[in-house]
Amino acid sequence: GLAGGYCGKTADAPEGQDTPWFARITFGLQTVTYTFSFIVATLFWALDFDGGNIDALSPFTHGINFLIALADCLVAGIPMRLTQMWLTLAIALVYVIFTIIYDVAGGRAGPDPYIYEVLNWTDDAGEATLYACLVCLVAFPIVFGACVYGVMPSRAKCKCCAARMAPSDVEKPAEPSAMDST
Repeated sequence: GLAGGYCGKTADAPEGQDTPWFARITFGLQTVTYTFSFIVATLFWALDFDGGNIDALSPFTHGINFLIALADCLVAGIPMRLTQMWLTLAIALVYVIFTIIYDVAGGRAGPDPYIYEVLNWTDDAGEATLYACLVCLVAFPIVFGACVYGVMPSRAKCKCCAARMAPSDVEKPAEPSAMDST
C-alpha cells in the first residue's frame, strides 16, 4: 500500500480484515508530516536563519508546525514503520526537483530567487547538491529511524497514548506460564 507496506490492523478493525486503503494513505502521509516538520524546522534555524529580523510567519512555519506535529505524533496512535521511509524520501526528492525547476524558471521568494539559501541552484549548484544529498540520504533516514525506534516505542509505554494504538504497535506483557502459578 501507499503507506509503505503497512497492512496491519487498526485498534477497532474486525479480525481478518486489513486496514482500509484510505487509512493506509493517512498513515503514510502522517509519517511524512512528522519527519518533514522536524527536518524543515531544524534546517531553517540551523542553515537559513541569519540571526537578523524574522517575519511573523517564520516561527509558525519553521517551529510551531513541528510542535503541533510532535504533539500529534505522541497522541494520535498512527503507526509508523521503517518500511514507510521510502515515501518520505520520495517526497523529499520531489521537493528537491521542484526547487531546481523553481530556481531555473526564475521563481522568487520575496526578493530572493530561491526558497532557501542553501538550495540556491543558480549561484552555487555544488553546495545545493551537497545539502540536498545530505538531507535526503543522511538526515531523513536518521530522523525517520529515531521516530520508529525512539518516539514510537516511548509512545507505546505511555498509558494514554498506548490506548489509541493498534494492538500490534503496543508491547504485549509476557503471558504467565504454568511455572508462575506454582
